[in-house]
Amino acid sequence: MFSHLKRRIGVFTAVAVLAALAPTLSVSTVSAAPLVTAANPAFDSTYSACPASANIPSAGFTDTTSTDVDCIAYYGITTGVTATTYEPAANIPRWQMALYLTRTATETGTTLGSGADQGFTDISGYAADIQTAINQLKPAGCHQRHHGHHLLAGRQRHP
Repeated sequence: MFSHLKRRIGVFTAVAVLAALAPTLSVSTVSAAPLVTAANPAFDSTYSACPASANIPSAGFTDTTSTDVDCIAYYGITTGVTATTYEPAANIPRWQMALYLTRTATETGTTLGSGADQGFTDISGYAADIQTAINQLKPAGCHQRHHGHHLLAGRQRHP
């Protein structure tokens, strides 16, 4: 399920969340969310978070020249594997997707829960920001437990 290219999943996630929330965010005067512009004015529900006119700078990754990756790095949705590598062909573990989703939600002004413990018993070895992200997604309905209280955060596929 998560064996797709990292770039495609990250871009899909960013665009999907931004497109779903863009009508609300683009009219709010108090939103700190990114400005989006209509990709096709004839269809109000089609938006682009990174139109060519936005002049998004290069993210500085040496292993990709994708402007889509530059876009999600610009908004803080991805930070890359290192400051100069993105590894676009790598698999994305669930914990990393949790970070993508919560960063995207935060960037679009979506309110998430506090990240309080949701009963997952297999995430204690992860950094605090990863645990928070995973716990924030449960109340939002963006998770699926596997065998009770286990997220199986490092797995890419179900058997």
